[in-house]
Amino acid sequence: MAREVYKAPQGEIEYTLATIWRELLGVEQVSRYDNFFALGGHSLLATQFIFELKKKGYCSSIRDLMLNPTLSQYALVLRGERHFNQPALIPFKKGNAQACLFFLPTGEGDLWYANEISQVLPGEYSCFGVPWPSVERGGNMEQIVNEMVTLILSQRGCERYRLVGYSAGGILTYAIAEKLQRMNLNVDFIGLIDVLHPRLLPEETRKYGPKELILHSLILDGIIRHNEPLVEALQQREFEHLADFISCLKQSSYLDDVFDVPGEAHRWEQRDRMIKAIADYVPPAVDGRIHIYHSSDEFVTKGMSGEENVWQPTKTLGWEHSITVDKIVSVKIPGDHASMMSDKAHRSVLIDELSRVFN
Repeated sequence: MAREVYKAPQGEIEYTLATIWRELLGVEQVSRYDNFFALGGHSLLATQFIFELKKKGYCSSIRDLMLNPTLSQYALVLRGERHFNQPALIPFKKGNAQACLFFLPTGEGDLWYANEISQVLPGEYSCFGVPWPSVERGGNMEQIVNEMVTLILSQRGCERYRLVGYSAGGILTYAIAEKLQRMNLNVDFIGLIDVLHPRLLPEETRKYGPKELILHSLILDGIIRHNEPLVEALQQREFEHLADFISCLKQSSYLDDVFDVPGEAHRWEQRDRMIKAIADYVPPAVDGRIHIYHSSDEFVTKGMSGEENVWQPTKTLGWEHSITVDKIVSVKIPGDHASMMSDKAHRSVLIDELSRVFN
């Protein structure tokens, strides 16, 4: 992972943050310049961090952490001295500044998979995570892509751009690659890890709002049953703000682990915005080849009504609708949509295949 030269935390707030990060992230030492997400943090750990912080008497949000992910930056936020409105690139590995590998978030906004890959991916090139732009700044795909491209171009000196995305986030990868090509920049690699073409996404993807997304996640996690009366009652009830809906679920003990209700509402609104933009995107053809790393096994999930949705892996995952088959390099990775990344042995196969292309 990308680690700066160690610099000891300074002051009470930085020492408090470093102590929490060490315990939460399982690292022995935390520098004041370390990045929460580059150390292995993800949205669930971020939620736990906010809770631990609250027990220490500090009030903050996941959004503050996303915008200020290094320890020293975040300490300034807690002191009321810093608050940025724009996310920054997350450095996972330092290397050749001229050849950069950029990872795009999953459909849930996470970059945990990028950290897992970057730590062991061989090669002398720099690896970065590109976070979602803030939810307040517009909603269509063009606006989202433009903001993320601006973030990518903030890394000076890069001459070859390599882009990788997993799950629904891979659609963003494709859109950003196409934008960079139109800017006459050298896109050296486009890697889509188990990414369905937008026209193959389930119809419910387009019709769900943030309330339904939250309920669906609770059904998938087995916290709530699809046929519980509460589900229908909550869907029909009008809430002025999404935070009110989340507070209602929290009071009903369905979201006990949510300690930052406004931050959680922001996260789901952001996810809803991104999913709708991705689902409505019509990918044009890109120059050169795309690499598709598809899972070998089917993956079964449940819909809002309890029906089973089966993810059937194919060699092209529908991308022949946008690019000719001869420009698609298809590679099979063991496991299903989830285990191809979460299982270390399966992930190692993926990393070997990526390094084969890069090196």
